[in-house]
Amino acid sequence: MSTDDDTHALIARVYDAPELGQAVRAMRRRRDWTQAELAEWLGVHRVTIAKLERGGTVDLPVALRAIGMLGGMVEIRSRAGREDAGDG
Repeated sequence: MSTDDDTHALIARVYDAPELGQAVRAMRRRRDWTQAELAEWLGVHRVTIAKLERGGTVDLPVALRAIGMLGGMVEIRSRAGREDAGDG
């Protein structure tokens, strides 16, 4: 995952769910919010946020709303373009 900081948003370029989770965690911490606070704003359980941050399976709308709520942007990259991607 790579990030670009500016005064308004964290932009994360991610390749997979664990990197997306890391990006959400970084955005949340940058705002100095707890998982419980983010979960309350989104109307989900704190466990859902923890699962998202670990790279677990959560509903895409929840992940997208979390990113938006945190003022971030995410660019999802194809593994085909990743230098260290294997043949499969």
